[in-house]
Amino acid sequence: MKTILKYSVVVIVALVTYGSYIYFASTGGSPDEVTFTKNINGAVVDPLGKLSDGSFDNYVTAAEFELRPETEFLTVTASDIKETDLYMRKGWVGATIAVRKRVSRRRSRAVDKHIPRYAKFSITERKYMVPIYIITLADGGEVGATLESKYVSALKDGETVTLPIGNRVDVSPETEEFFAKKSNGGGEITSIYYSLNDEWYLRNSATVDNNAIMYAGAVFLVMAGLLALFARKLFQSDEDEE
Repeated sequence: MKTILKYSVVVIVALVTYGSYIYFASTGGSPDEVTFTKNINGAVVDPLGKLSDGSFDNYVTAAEFELRPETEFLTVTASDIKETDLYMRKGWVGATIAVRKRVSRRRSRAVDKHIPRYAKFSITERKYMVPIYIITLADGGEVGATLESKYVSALKDGETVTLPIGNRVDVSPETEEFFAKKSNGGGEITSIYYSLNDEWYLRNSATVDNNAIMYAGAVFLVMAGLLALFARKLFQSDEDEE
């Protein structure tokens, strides 16, 4: 019995630590809010994820949004949000990434890992994916969206929010079918409003990952201490009964 409990403690600590790392690696860090002005001279500047000063088109109906070209940067005003269990690959993550795979106790080798464009929740891929929500625009129409957590919280609190600058991303027919099951009848959802600052996340990905490792290390120490204390008391009570 004691041996089973010891192994259980080790497994619990490992799972919680790994889960903590994935959580902080996938959600850690957030770019500062910066107001962006459309460059009328035609220079190529990526405003994705920044706030509009009013010079970018703001669409409040789903029909208008769905007609926009994917190359256009725009904003939308949303009044409600609904969670889905569908995830989208982060814009700053490639379709294939190099990871280390252990082939023996002392050796590991680099292998290519495929990251799907869309997928249901998976803890092993969560680090590379962002959740997709369904947001309700001012006209009651719905579109899919990827958002910073602070805007998700604001919409859940009942606020009406003009979201950061984003663009429209078409989805696959399979994803459209998924949205059809989640929609409240606010129209056909064929695209996603993507408004994450890919440039910032790419530039700071190493820092976010290092912070996630430190946070997970802290969780490991706390969990190991608590479970060790619990196990010690449990074993002591068993010895007292003997």
